[in-house]
Amino acid sequence: MSLRPSLALALVLASSAFVRPAYAQEEPTAEIDVAPAPPEPASAVPAPIEPAPHDALADALTLHATAPGVELGFSPDEGAFVRNADRSFSLQIGLLVQMRYQLSSTPDPARESEFIVRMVRPQLRGTVLAPWIRYFVQPELAGQSARLLDLQIDIQPHEAIGLRAGQFLTPFSRTFTTPVPRLLFPDFSIANDAFRADRDTGAMLFGTPFEGLLEYYVGIFNGNRIDQGGNDDDQMLYMARLVASPLGRVALDETPALAAHVPFRISFGVNGYLGEITRTEARVDATTGLPATATLGIEHQRTLGADVALQWETLALQAELYYRDATLVDGTTRDAIGGYAHLAWMFFRPYLEVAARVSVVDPDLASGGDVQRVIEGLINFYALGNHLKLQLRYANTTDERQHEPARNTIHSGTLQAQLSF
Repeated sequence: MSLRPSLALALVLASSAFVRPAYAQEEPTAEIDVAPAPPEPASAVPAPIEPAPHDALADALTLHATAPGVELGFSPDEGAFVRNADRSFSLQIGLLVQMRYQLSSTPDPARESEFIVRMVRPQLRGTVLAPWIRYFVQPELAGQSARLLDLQIDIQPHEAIGLRAGQFLTPFSRTFTTPVPRLLFPDFSIANDAFRADRDTGAMLFGTPFEGLLEYYVGIFNGNRIDQGGNDDDQMLYMARLVASPLGRVALDETPALAAHVPFRISFGVNGYLGEITRTEARVDATTGLPATATLGIEHQRTLGADVALQWETLALQAELYYRDATLVDGTTRDAIGGYAHLAWMFFRPYLEVAARVSVVDPDLASGGDVQRVIEGLINFYALGNHLKLQLRYANTTDERQHEPARNTIHSGTLQAQLSF
């Protein structure tokens, strides 16, 4: 009997043990941080028995090509990209689109039912000169006119220290600093709308030392938000945020259950800002019956906030509490309090999720009959994670300042589709 067939078969079987499965996935790239994460040890990433359907779809949408010293391609996680070998120069092109249909019990028949293109945001991000020098540019094309939302430069040679300058999200509130595609609900809560400082122009020191167990952000801003062409007075807005995650860093992601495994993690944050800013207040739009934000004037604000986020497998809990002591331009003072809490459960992983949220705002503790409350229920369907999802929300909004029964309590429904890459 010849040994050649047996020897050939043995060589084939031995070589197959070193072939990487075609369905093995790389860790997704962070929303803004395009520097590659350190590779995990092979023993820490067990090979799946078979690819999940959404992973197979992501593979089908992924393109990749290389040339001497250059890499380019497209994937749902990174968008379209081109970069050199050491990633000292890179460019990523992304897009965020949200469209919705709203139905509400508003007294205005003309606004009971409507379609809205809520967001059209192309994104440019990448690195220049070094992997730790990053840029991010994002305009908003939806609405009556286009405007610039973000234009920022990050210089972060080490995880413990970095500098950000430009126009960007101010570091107050966990949910507000979470990338929009990864938010749980279609909108921010009415409490967050009322107390956050929005985007602004300025500079910020930040860092995530001890592998993200601690995070800090300290910034100084114009205090007049965006599209102002500079500071409109001699006052500045000062802001700081501190986060502790004793069991491991908790990413800014309100949909953590999309991952295959989510260990128990908990995060605590405190933040505050001080300065003269344009004050806004959460209200119910009289024509649409939906939560809205009204501009009330300039005042000196001292605003504090605290938050907690808990994630474990298919469950996610998050809550924030806000307090504001404000001095109006006429010298009178006003104290306000608000907060929200939401709970999510991914009951059919990774496709179907249910959630509930309660939000409360009392804009003036000294007066009565002015509290606003919103109770919401939500179903999320993830066709391809946060890259392609459908959201169905019911909201019950109560505003004590509206004395007419038809305006005091509004019922509304929202069906929203999101595309993001």
